[in-house]
Amino acid sequence: MGARACGVPAARLSAFVDGALGHRERDRLAVHALNCSACREELNELRRTRNLLQAGSPCAAPADRLAARLLAIPTEHRPGPSRRTRRLRTVLVVALVGILTVGGTTSAVGWAAAPAPGAEIQDPGIHGEDAFVSVEASRPLGSYVVAAMMSLDDAALVAPPAALAPRPVLPGSSLDAAGIERTVTAVTNATGRVALDGQQSVRVRHGERLLAANAGVRTRGGQGTQVTIQTIGGQVLSETFTPSPTADQNRSGLSNLADGKLLTGRTGQRIAGRSAVLLELSGAGGLEGRWWVDAESGVQLWRELWSAGVPRESVGFTQVRIGATDDFFPHLQPQLAAPMTTSALSLAGAGGLNDQGWACCRPLAGLPMVGVRRDERSDVLHTVYGGAARTVTVVQTRGTLADQPTGFAPAASGVWIRDGWPAQTTWQSGGTVFTVTADSMDQAAAVTADLPHLPPSGRAPWDRVRAGWMRVGDIVFG
Repeated sequence: MGARACGVPAARLSAFVDGALGHRERDRLAVHALNCSACREELNELRRTRNLLQAGSPCAAPADRLAARLLAIPTEHRPGPSRRTRRLRTVLVVALVGILTVGGTTSAVGWAAAPAPGAEIQDPGIHGEDAFVSVEASRPLGSYVVAAMMSLDDAALVAPPAALAPRPVLPGSSLDAAGIERTVTAVTNATGRVALDGQQSVRVRHGERLLAANAGVRTRGGQGTQVTIQTIGGQVLSETFTPSPTADQNRSGLSNLADGKLLTGRTGQRIAGRSAVLLELSGAGGLEGRWWVDAESGVQLWRELWSAGVPRESVGFTQVRIGATDDFFPHLQPQLAAPMTTSALSLAGAGGLNDQGWACCRPLAGLPMVGVRRDERSDVLHTVYGGAARTVTVVQTRGTLADQPTGFAPAASGVWIRDGWPAQTTWQSGGTVFTVTADSMDQAAAVTADLPHLPPSGRAPWDRVRAGWMRVGDIVFG
């Protein structure tokens, strides 16, 4: 099939699904597909075909593993090798040459290069929550304030029961595809980079409870955002700082909006006395989210997330001053959260991680994979699923889960749960501890069901040799 009526070639849609497009081209196609039903339908059909090819295992690598490996070129945001790593590469290359002539050393080298056995993991929830909070704080349609609230004890945020009423939508003109694209680009560029001072109100429906807080927000371009969380009675609960997101983080959550969703736009809105544009995201189940974007600066003024036809979260500015300022934060508050992973990997190379014993499922519970990170020692993998209205993180750690993980309660089939906000599950599968973090237990449970649940296994000598050689290959060629 050649180019479609809209002019988009079929090969470009296939490359989008395979994760083979560059960031900028992927974002442009994603915004186009939001307003082109033909492209949306073909993208969904391509995804269904790929999932059928992977049906043998929920976490099988893609059928075109060789292509994925060839495309797995480190991104510009991946840090270069350290001096120690470069030195180790040199030593390992020399060792490889020697091994070609001295086959008897194979087992010894593999044994020596193997990572140390994983330690007992007492509280997997800490790293899982840090990973989730860092994603929520850095994505353009996320919220610094919600991320800061998630790091607090739920008990301090409980408010008297009340219905979470939706914000009124004012009459206005519908945006065309070009207008929607301009708005999406504006909010992407503005996140964490436009100077502002303001007050926000937050209301979140979590199960039968209503969580509420007020927040002071200050952003300085080039530095980041400081958030002060207060109870509705005025008690200060926390003061945190989040650095300005990188360009790569700013794209997170935008390129997958076209995954079966419809994005519409409307002008003529007002938030905190400012002119705003409304973006609405809808899926098969109805309305999923609303975002009010400042018409002048691109700053996100308000956000509503919906489930089952009712709002589940409402957060935004009640007053705000946006504009140039020459002052800087003289003192930075403690950083909100940072993932323990250090390197961002390309989505095209995610399938190759399955060969290394990781579970890189695409998708999970109907959610597309939007990010992959790992640590320098290669014993932690962090994957992100979802889009603009929902986010789920999965942290895989080599090690052994403690008999009684801190803060978790036992559930069925060896899974432990922490039904807070965010909600978490954790369990042992083989030699890996999985921790899933989501904004609701329903979503966490659905993702948990799609991941591996293998019996805990001991580590035979050959397993250590194999793991060692996998590490050698990763260092020399990766």
